[in-house]
Amino acid sequence: MAIVIGDLHGNLAKAKAFLAYKPEAEHVCLSDYVDSFTEPPEHQLECLNLLIASDAVLLWGNHDLHYLSNTPWTCSGIQPGMAKVFGGIYDAGLKSGRFKAAYAIDGWLCTHAGVHPYLMDQAMTPEVAADTLNQAFIEQ
Repeated sequence: MAIVIGDLHGNLAKAKAFLAYKPEAEHVCLSDYVDSFTEPPEHQLECLNLLIASDAVLLWGNHDLHYLSNTPWTCSGIQPGMAKVFGGIYDAGLKSGRFKAAYAIDGWLCTHAGVHPYLMDQAMTPEVAADTLNQAFIEQ
């Protein structure tokens, strides 16, 4: 059974607890790794780097994508002072494929914010839906 968490927003203690819990299980993080209103930027950066260095599956979220070089929007909590640092990390993650748009595990489709019902109405398995979403993300 996978261990799943989302919206860490730079909470280093939660990230460490997430990764330490049942280390033999697969861990899936549903994104939003930074952009905290309460955590200092240094903790957010350490949290992001800890997750990237782990074996956890990492998904894209709105608070991650808005740091990419060519993003069309920003979300609440954006940190202009950290944009260059976070942007460099996320741009490298985009190029390396470290982050995914979706992931299927244990019969579940994992995403940051769900999918349009049309996709699932196509009688896709979670695995096919994840592959479809990841391919569409790469193409865009």
